[in-house]
Amino acid sequence: MTDAQRHPFYLWIILLVCIVTIFMGERLIPGAASQMIWLIMLLPSFAFAYEFRFKGGLAFSFVVLISEGLIKWYDFIKGDLRAIPLYQFLSFFVVLLAFSISISALVHRLHIKRDKLKELINHDSLTGFYNRAAIRQELERFAESSHSSEVIISCLFIDIDDFKFVNETYGHDTGDRCLKEIALQIKALVPLKEKPHFARLGSDEFVIVLPDTGKVQAELLALDIQSKLSNSHYLQKLNMTFSIGVASFPEDCQSVTEILQESDIAMYQAKRDGKNRVCTYSSDSKLTLLDDLQMEQDLRVAWNNKEFRLAFQPQVAVASGEIVGLETLLRWHHPARGIVPPDKFIPVLERTGLIVPLGQWVLQEACRMCKGWQQAFSSNLRIAVNVSPVQLQDSQFVCSVREALHAAELSADSLELEITENIAMIYSDICIRKMQELKTIGIRFAMDDFGSGYSSLNYLTRYPIDVVKLDKGFVQALNESPSHTILMQSLIELAHRLHMEVVAEGVEHREQLDFCELHACDTVQGYYTGRPIPGEAVDLYLRNFSYEKLAN
Repeated sequence: MTDAQRHPFYLWIILLVCIVTIFMGERLIPGAASQMIWLIMLLPSFAFAYEFRFKGGLAFSFVVLISEGLIKWYDFIKGDLRAIPLYQFLSFFVVLLAFSISISALVHRLHIKRDKLKELINHDSLTGFYNRAAIRQELERFAESSHSSEVIISCLFIDIDDFKFVNETYGHDTGDRCLKEIALQIKALVPLKEKPHFARLGSDEFVIVLPDTGKVQAELLALDIQSKLSNSHYLQKLNMTFSIGVASFPEDCQSVTEILQESDIAMYQAKRDGKNRVCTYSSDSKLTLLDDLQMEQDLRVAWNNKEFRLAFQPQVAVASGEIVGLETLLRWHHPARGIVPPDKFIPVLERTGLIVPLGQWVLQEACRMCKGWQQAFSSNLRIAVNVSPVQLQDSQFVCSVREALHAAELSADSLELEITENIAMIYSDICIRKMQELKTIGIRFAMDDFGSGYSSLNYLTRYPIDVVKLDKGFVQALNESPSHTILMQSLIELAHRLHMEVVAEGVEHREQLDFCELHACDTVQGYYTGRPIPGEAVDLYLRNFSYEKLAN
């Protein structure tokens, strides 16, 4: 009886494994079937390997016959016909097949990992867009082609306004979902015919590179993206807005690789102009950026050298003619620039974050000085301090207010914090939560410059407001038309019906003061009742102030 006859079951199992391996290999590992065929063609080499491994001799041999359960070959060295059982040979062959498949699978997995690593190196893991390094490589590739042909490229630099506060308010999971949604919408809004290249440069910055697209067409696309993103149902719930800068080659830069920087400068100008808008690059934008960078450096020096001073503008009660409050104003006298207007340096303070420590100092000084004036003149005197959006979003803001009150031994109802409509609109949830927390200890809140921006009567009912400060534009337009007079009168009446006090800002003439008296406006503030006064001169002003002198 032959070995094959003694082990028929074993032989058939081996044959079945070979068949399944060959025909299913392509499903398991791409390209495996072709490797199986290649292995079958090398059967003589396996016979040689078997001879070398198990017999210890070196034989040059090839397969000549497979019959009767044996594999036979002719040995040219010994000159005889030799044979081994087929099932033994197939066993060895199956081992080689398994080894080959394992090696092939390992190589395949290494290729997959290499491709994934390459993907991670060049792409943002959250959105799938190019990262900064990859988009620079694309621009360098465009730069190489620009030497040999006429190339036009535009770049859109998109920044999410104040995105970090979305993370702080709603959590990073919500922030990540927003970024994915924004990436999907950006991709959907850009036509594929533009051959766009998308990139995410930072946590809240996206870039779109548009080959063969001029500046005018790119600006129109940016306006469409800005509008549709801001009005997106999902993003609108979070009050998200977008600032976009647009630059083009060769119109705005001499090299393709500079277009990223120029579009970034244009985006910076959009933020400087008030955010939520589109700006195109200009040489003036670059000069503005350089000037702001210099001012940022000067502000840091000013903070270290204590160059900031406080001024105070009186708030006069119309009914009694007494000074009932003082608004705190920040002043900066630069050694070379002279007196720098607040609207020039405060935005830079906010962008750099210096407004947080500086705002804390302002709060502490205002509370300390108010306590002194209360002791010297009137215990009912209040101090008003403007609150920056950056301060309001600082996690330590509530604690800093409490500390300022405690250090000055000032009662909470003597402090009035002023917020603007823009803060209420953009940072509504943060604003309400912190306002309510501070209201519980007695602090008053005023809506400053009401009517100057995105006025909404909803703010007056949604936020815990005690005082409405009507923008000076209302007061100064009183004599222009009857409609302005009716509007002013209606706002005063509405605020009173909501149990709020009304302060008229920008009162500069006697006729404006008379109107406020006639229509029961609670308080007036402006040059007519008192210009801003340096902190060291407030004592003298309070001692000599007389409402009767103003009336006469």
